[in-house]
Amino acid sequence: MAALIFENYIVDNLIFKNNPNFNQIDEEVQIEPNIEVEISKDQDSAIVKLEITLNKNQNNPIYIVEVSIIGIFKYNSNESEGFDFDDLLTTNAIAILFPYARSLVSDLTAKSNMYPNFNLPIINVVQMLKENNQIKFN
Repeated sequence: MAALIFENYIVDNLIFKNNPNFNQIDEEVQIEPNIEVEISKDQDSAIVKLEITLNKNQNNPIYIVEVSIIGIFKYNSNESEGFDFDDLLTTNAIAILFPYARSLVSDLTAKSNMYPNFNLPIINVVQMLKENNQIKFN
């Protein structure tokens, strides 16, 4: 058994908005990802919401993508070996959810059938989120 138990995940939001005004010949394609996490928890269970947006704040983006997934986690303090529930949520839980969200972004952009799909880079997402203060607890 483990201290952090991944119960399930739910796709909360999938949006792809094409920009009909974008001219691929005249304009440079820039993809700007933004990732945020919101955690709601009680003593031994938690909901972790991971949101990824592409190009939301750009003036004339090629497209806008919004993906959010919700992970459901349980905490087993008997197996924690000293690891705090908050620490497990801000590291392991996010690392568990990120590949699911990354895959959804890739699939959604590929299915647009207008442009090549966008693959989020393989990154240490937890470190990036912590450095940019993008993990919020409720």
